[in-house]
Amino acid sequence: MKYGILLFILIFQLQIVHSKGKASSLNEVVSILQKRSKDTKEIKEVFFGRILRGKRKNDFSTMTLNPDRKIVFYVDSKGLEKMVGISNVDRLLKIGYPKKYIKQKVLEGYKFKLVVFNGSETVKNATWDNVVSMVEDIYGHNEISKKLRNNIDTLKEMYSLYSAPYAYNLIKGVGGELWEVRKFLEKELNLNILFKGDGFTYNEKGVSGMREYISPNVKLSGLKEARLIDLNIENQK
Repeated sequence: MKYGILLFILIFQLQIVHSKGKASSLNEVVSILQKRSKDTKEIKEVFFGRILRGKRKNDFSTMTLNPDRKIVFYVDSKGLEKMVGISNVDRLLKIGYPKKYIKQKVLEGYKFKLVVFNGSETVKNATWDNVVSMVEDIYGHNEISKKLRNNIDTLKEMYSLYSAPYAYNLIKGVGGELWEVRKFLEKELNLNILFKGDGFTYNEKGVSGMREYISPNVKLSGLKEARLIDLNIENQK
């Protein structure tokens, strides 16, 4: 009798695990992300996502509003799972959008969309080392990439000692070559004041959110599998 009960419990647990499974198709992933309720199903590791903003249809043809931008950021399947069952505003906050920035963009008439796609081998975790390597690969070994390579150890040390906003303002105050490369990263890669370089997103309170990744900018039409999900955001108070 005892062994029969244990066997029943084991079979029941296996049925739960089997029924949970993983969302392995793009349609299934999109369906989970569009639900208002929390879904416990995991998303297969091959899927990545990115939140886009724009005003016209053509603004969402690439991974960024600026078609000249060469490197952009993504979240992985675990990051997408954290977006399930929460508001669209909270989704933006989780990836590091400042609340004032969201409010301003909504007032300016911008719309937000979440693109979900089958990942690429070029996607790398957004650490300082990977940022430098990708800048060198895409921009070449020019003057600015050499300056970035020369200052990377200082950047890593400062951001390991201080919060991202404090380190940013400290570098700005110091100026010189260090600020030149940090300003380049903000302008060209959109590494804002909250970027810490340890591979995670952070909010304004310094709380880590999810893993973030970098990859070269691409056209959505060039991806094998990709879907856009509308993120309707009302005016923020």
